[in-house]
Amino acid sequence: MEAAHADDSAPDLERELRRHCLFGGPAAGNRRPLLDHSEVIQPLTEEWCNRAADGPEHAELLRQLSGGGAMILPLRFHNRLMGVLTLISPFGNHRYRPSDRIVTEDLARRCALALENARLYREMVAERDKAERASRAKDEFVAILGHELRNPLTPVVGWTRILKNHTLISSDPVLAEGVRAMEKNAMTLARLVGDCTDMAKISEGKIQIERAFVNLNHIVAASVDAIREMADERGIRLTAELAPEPVPVLGDAMRLEQAIMNLLINAAKYTNSGGLISVRTVLRDGETRVEVTDTGIGIDRAFLEQIFEPFRQGTSSWLTSRSGLGLGLAIARRIVELHGGRVWRTCSSSAKPLPA
Repeated sequence: MEAAHADDSAPDLERELRRHCLFGGPAAGNRRPLLDHSEVIQPLTEEWCNRAADGPEHAELLRQLSGGGAMILPLRFHNRLMGVLTLISPFGNHRYRPSDRIVTEDLARRCALALENARLYREMVAERDKAERASRAKDEFVAILGHELRNPLTPVVGWTRILKNHTLISSDPVLAEGVRAMEKNAMTLARLVGDCTDMAKISEGKIQIERAFVNLNHIVAASVDAIREMADERGIRLTAELAPEPVPVLGDAMRLEQAIMNLLINAAKYTNSGGLISVRTVLRDGETRVEVTDTGIGIDRAFLEQIFEPFRQGTSSWLTSRSGLGLGLAIARRIVELHGGRVWRTCSSSAKPLPA
């Protein structure tokens, strides 16, 4: 409720009027027609004051206005009543003209629009805050989950490596294959847990980058060696073309290797047996570039940007993925951005999308 009086010497009257609601008393049903359309009341009568007031005290306040006339203007937006604007002429010798009504009706429409905008903005802010709380809760859950899974997973990985080299295990083909499968899946689980932990750190801005001058050729070579076994198991040919001269960059060697490995692993996921993955380093005009290409299934152009978002892959739903959580490319992009670079996908001359 708001009230204003032309006479600055009437603050008490304004304050008292704010305590009451026009057309909102016990007999509001009888006053409803006043709210359906704008109306001009001239002159103001005792009957009108009693009908518009929400009680005797309010009626007495209205009579103190000594109004010569009133305009009642519903504030409507799409047929929804949002409030009422009432203008009262405090002087008996002034009468509202048709032009006054046109101007004030336009004012009422603008007020209703402002109220609707304010309502929508309030709802938007509430939804944004709700989404931010949900996002923070998700990040906290992922961080806790990654921590809790890493502790029991560490001895599993350690013992599978010990058992793999044990004489009794290696001499039995069945046990050897079983331990090898256990190690492979334990390492995959460890990588997924690591991705969850890194994504949580990135979301919280806690990922650490230790900068030093490194040769990017060495990092790419190490990344290729790390996934060569995966490529061989899938029957994929993996090649590397490194620049003949050293490619110095100022960055975190471990994180850069993680980013390149994520790109290569993503390429290996979506390349069929007999396919080719190639990676090369290029130093041109003072800019360093690592290019990863493959002969995989490609990706719909509509998802080219979305695949760099967490939990999103080259389909409309990350749950349809062949493997993984859809975090690898998001982590790779963030690591590269922390180094002042960028990651993007391009298409070949035949317009076939490439994985990286």
